[in-house]
Amino acid sequence: IEVTEYWQDKGRIGSRLELMHNSVKRRLQETSQERIEARSLSDDRALDGVQIIAGALMLTQIQNIRVPDAGNGVQGLDVRDLLNSWEPSDQAALLQRPLFAQDIYSTVRFHHRSVKEYLAAQWFLKLLGQEVSRRKVEELFFRDQYGAQVVVPSLRPLLPWMAMGDSRILEKVRRLAPEIVFEGGDPVKLPVDVRREILEQVCK
Repeated sequence: IEVTEYWQDKGRIGSRLELMHNSVKRRLQETSQERIEARSLSDDRALDGVQIIAGALMLTQIQNIRVPDAGNGVQGLDVRDLLNSWEPSDQAALLQRPLFAQDIYSTVRFHHRSVKEYLAAQWFLKLLGQEVSRRKVEELFFRDQYGAQVVVPSLRPLLPWMAMGDSRILEKVRRLAPEIVFEGGDPVKLPVDVRREILEQVCK
């Protein structure tokens, strides 16, 4: 459906990155009058919010997000802790966007795992843009184990997206596990010579 909608809008089939970006943008825009809250969220603020939520879910390996008015005993990350500077009505409005699956037992989750991974990767790339955070962020993805540097398995799905947006992450991936580049993201966006070298490295 999303490929078809992109074709109708752009007149071509987009890359995986373009399709993902378009899907997130479309699902963050309110489409149902029944869902609209008293407050409206700007696209930029909504995007910031879902990136934070996605990053927290990947770090904790928790799948569900508690809605603001969830009762005691409901399992999941509490959106009030993640977006504590937001008004409760804005928090609720964000979780009602079509980017999330329907509310079940006072929790929601991202409608697809790949979207959560993409958004989390974008959040981490923002942190990498702040040089004071780089070492701490990289230590979440790469650790020393028995004298060798390894990739942390739980955050591995984010690395294909991050390698596209950060040259230093790309170099670490190429050195430790170059096949990661082909496991997700949109490797077509990498320069041809880089793709060729990685493919030769993986084959060897």
